[in-house]
Amino acid sequence: MVVLIMNTATLLGKYLSWYGLTHAEFALMANVPRVMISFWARGHRKPGRDYALAIERATVGAVPAESLSHVHDSSSRLRKVKRRVRRVKAA
Repeated sequence: MVVLIMNTATLLGKYLSWYGLTHAEFALMANVPRVMISFWARGHRKPGRDYALAIERATVGAVPAESLSHVHDSSSRLRKVKRRVRRVKAA
């Protein structure tokens, strides 16, 4: 089962297709590994904070780091912690 991360696929993938950039070309622009661009553009993985910031700089803000990186998703992280606490209390 493949779980897609839609923010990454939608924004980065659309950015690449809109400007007609290949993954290799964009990887050089953003100074990130080419193979990871493929994962991120398809939404199979989220980049770490440093890579997300590099992508934001390379796209001049068109693809914001907050939309890419799980590091910035504090509300999701908080929900996970609350679920764990409830499980521990219930046990």
